[in-house]
Amino acid sequence: VQKIDHKHKYQKYYPFKVLRAHVLPLTNCVFNKSGNRMLTGSYDRTCKVWDTSTGQELHSLEDHKNVVYSLAFNNPYGDRIIT
Repeated sequence: VQKIDHKHKYQKYYPFKVLRAHVLPLTNCVFNKSGNRMLTGSYDRTCKVWDTSTGQELHSLEDHKNVVYSLAFNNPYGDRIIT
């Protein structure tokens, strides 16, 4: 991916981590306010909580009765989630 900055030069970005844990495609992902946690929702009816610096899966919420379309952290604390 390339991005033009304010000096009109191209700056390259590279993937930091590749996270593979869902069986089906993602429907959504969201970061908490501090950027150290990420949520992913999927067609596989699960929501996963990730540590963004290590790429480690911290929690998997698997009891959804349908596809996880929407998810969020509570702001500004980021200590709770809703799906």
